[in-house]
Amino acid sequence: MNTPARHVRTRAACLSKVIAFAIALAAAAGFLSKTQAETPPQPSDPAADLSLPEDLPFELPPDIPDLLAGMPVQEGGRIKPLSTFARFALLRLNARTTLSVSESDGSKTRLDAMSWLCECLFYPRRAVTRPCFNIDTDEIITALGLRAHEKKRDRYAYAELAPGRDQLVLLARAMGRKESRELNWLERQVVRLAENMLFFESLIHYGDFARNRLDLRGISLFEDKFDRPESVPLSRFLETAPAILRALGENTGDAAQNSDQVRQGIDLLFERLNQAYGALPTAPTLAVIPSADPKNDAWKHPLSLIETALRPDMSESARSTVASVQLWEALYAAESPKDFRQAVIDLVSYTADRAEPAGQNAKVALELRYYRMNLLLWAQWLFVLAFVAGAPLWSFTRGKAGYWAAMALQIPPTLLLAAAITLRCIIRGRPPVTTLYETILFTTLTAVLIAWTIEVIQRGWIIGVLAALLGGAGLFLAGRYEAAEGMDTMPAVIAVLDTNFWLATHVTTITIGYGAGLLAAALAHAHMLGVLLFPSRREKFAGLQRAIYGVVCFCLVFSLAGTVLGGVWASRSWGRFWGWDPKENGALMIVLWCLILLHARRGGFLAGWGMSLGSVVLGMVVAFSWWGVNALGVGLHSYGFTSGIWLNLALFWAIELVVLAAGLGASVSMERRERLQRIQSGNP
Repeated sequence: MNTPARHVRTRAACLSKVIAFAIALAAAAGFLSKTQAETPPQPSDPAADLSLPEDLPFELPPDIPDLLAGMPVQEGGRIKPLSTFARFALLRLNARTTLSVSESDGSKTRLDAMSWLCECLFYPRRAVTRPCFNIDTDEIITALGLRAHEKKRDRYAYAELAPGRDQLVLLARAMGRKESRELNWLERQVVRLAENMLFFESLIHYGDFARNRLDLRGISLFEDKFDRPESVPLSRFLETAPAILRALGENTGDAAQNSDQVRQGIDLLFERLNQAYGALPTAPTLAVIPSADPKNDAWKHPLSLIETALRPDMSESARSTVASVQLWEALYAAESPKDFRQAVIDLVSYTADRAEPAGQNAKVALELRYYRMNLLLWAQWLFVLAFVAGAPLWSFTRGKAGYWAAMALQIPPTLLLAAAITLRCIIRGRPPVTTLYETILFTTLTAVLIAWTIEVIQRGWIIGVLAALLGGAGLFLAGRYEAAEGMDTMPAVIAVLDTNFWLATHVTTITIGYGAGLLAAALAHAHMLGVLLFPSRREKFAGLQRAIYGVVCFCLVFSLAGTVLGGVWASRSWGRFWGWDPKENGALMIVLWCLILLHARRGGFLAGWGMSLGSVVLGMVVAFSWWGVNALGVGLHSYGFTSGIWLNLALFWAIELVVLAAGLGASVSMERRERLQRIQSGNP
């Protein structure tokens, strides 16, 4: 799908000033209208004002979403279940994987992603009334001259946003002259909403290729080839067009004599094609027609079938895709729920069979089960439960029973997290870390396992409680990142990143180093806060400093090994071991800071809370190397740019600076108090 940002390069430079002035006027007018509005206007019949396809004349059988969920499709360069596409499509628009809707009787129901996608495909007039667009600020709504809801952040239906669609696209195109990292927060929201509206339109019109019919009357080349030329299904056109065009090319003499007539016929054909299928997205993201060639893993989009049919040299494999189109047409031609259900079964079975010879359907069922099990959500809340229940068990019980009961609570969520990572590796056929999202999962598992190991050695209960807290916090961060990005977290990657051994070991090893560095920072926080809040148990918390030292050593080993492995890969792939790339420098910063801490401790310069304060700084360095470097947008590692990351990093660093200042002040104060007590006791 073409985004607004890609079409703006040819706009005049003065357009931005005009647009800015229009925004100001629209915002002022919208603000005044908002103060007078209590509820947003709901169009009584959205289809009356919008150009929408017709809904099916009957309700779908209740098992249709489940039947379609396992159908293999291709999106983003990989084969996946249709339910995965639906999940991330709804997450992209709604920031959630479910949709809360109000029924006509006033009751509230919740639609899952597949039910929502079925409405988009088969009931577009109903889908436009569903509030699936998450708007973070009503400033966008008022800038479009629309009436905003009472809540500043709320969800809107397409029917509410449609009156301002053209102005929204114009604003987004004007803002698209900038690079994405140069846009401010509000501008990014405008561009994203415009892209989401275009994406939603591609969904509700996606079935047009199977729903609409071609009118070929008046086109002499085609009219006499069909019994009903006024209503020709796309499948029949795909079967017939190549032969007609091929015969036209062979009969060059007649074609020369009737060149004007032929040209007029071709022009009229393109006009009719545009009338029937003009609403189809020019670059649809979802491919549903399996490739007929086992050696070609690229599936077909409906629009590409039309382009192929207009070539006289259409191959036999391309002709075999007509059967898929016929099955899709049977969905929209069904006259009863029973007929529709059978058409769905036939379509899903045929698509799976066509994908099987090339091995493209092998892991679809596993991925479907992975998302249905929702392992990460279960793990997140079980970690929270382990923390809430484990802390009292460790604090108020004595003996081994309470201790091991608290430890046992962490076993299920840890196993679920490990199982989720393992399943993702099997589904993708890749190492556990290839995306930023996966680094969060792997870093969380690393921190939990290291904390467990230390707890088993020291038996101090504090690190055990911290392990549960880190597990829940890490999975919460992963969920927030997934919702913010709204993209498939198992995307296809280029071959060099997929198969290179040195890269796989480098990324995995350096991510273990991230987990260890963040665990050291967490232990440092626990040490300082524990001493401040529970001064009577200072000796208990002082034992954490030994754990911090060990974790920093662990972080140094894996960060150094990961950096060297990255250099080996860079030497093989880019022809140089080290190039002072920002990501390389970030990894080096972790190594150098760990060395500084260890040498300073060895030299006696980090007495008292020094190691804890230094580990807090280590957490800040790891955060920069992990996230900040990618956001710089320079170097060979600028692949992970995440909008808005600098604000979050700045907030994190600000909090850590406050912790450092408080810790340093408390350390100096306690040292003075201890010195005064020694003087008073006569032992200075």
